[in-house]
Amino acid sequence: MSEPNAGLRPEVLPEADKVTSLVTTARRLLAEQTMVDLSALDGKVRALCDSIRDVPPEDIGAAKAALTDIVEELDRLEAELTAQNEDVNAQTVNAARRQTMAAYTKTKDES
Repeated sequence: MSEPNAGLRPEVLPEADKVTSLVTTARRLLAEQTMVDLSALDGKVRALCDSIRDVPPEDIGAAKAALTDIVEELDRLEAELTAQNEDVNAQTVNAARRQTMAAYTKTKDES
């Protein structure tokens, strides 16, 4: 039985691994409540797309599988970022409410 990605151009898999590694690291950092820098993602995805551009038709299935895995990882990252953003927004709203209530209570007590 042959390796599913055996026919891919040699530079495709390392580029796919770079994208996957960046996304996996971003997800880990996000789970640790650490700042995530995704600025390199665009360049890594561009390099991956460039490496896939000339994949022969017989190898397109393996390239598609690699891209599908990356899209799934990106979807998970998006869901996690969205959840974190919602949590931060809720905390901000709650803090603003507490501050408003404290200010109102102070004004009322001073009357």
